[in-house]
Amino acid sequence: MNLYLFSLYRQAAGRYDLRGAVSHSDRGSLYTSEAFRTAWDKLGMIQNMNSAAGRCHNNAKCESMWGRGKCEIMACYDTRKMA
Repeated sequence: MNLYLFSLYRQAAGRYDLRGAVSHSDRGSLYTSEAFRTAWDKLGMIQNMNSAAGRCHNNAKCESMWGRGKCEIMACYDTRKMA
């Protein structure tokens, strides 16, 4: 079992109800595998990925959110001292 699936099942076994949660991913072989689809179905999660390669429209909102979040998180740290 890979780290993502391990973490996902631990969250589900703990205090988080993942039913109805949306998992956004790219079209990589890891995310399109049977193991991932089974896990999402078993936990009642919704898988969101582009329907065809090269279509970035539904991906843009998620990428923008994560990009913004990373900028805000990293603003809290003095990365020069961390390096």
